Amino acid sequence: MNKKMIIIGFILLFLCSIGAGYAIGTIIFDGISALRMVVAIVQIILIVVNAIFLRKWINQ
Repeated sequence: MNKKMIIIGFILLFLCSIGAGYAIGTIIFDGISALRMVVAIVQIILIVVNAIFLRKWINQ
């Protein structure tokens, strides 16, 4: 159970980092829009929350 949660956490962290990189890249190359800023901020928040949970799961 614990290993499955850790694997799922790493997969979600990888997907969130791809999403954040895409959002930040489009902001840099295409200009800032409100939707892109919201997407980038949400993705970064998800990465931080996911990293905190992964740390708790690994330490158990």
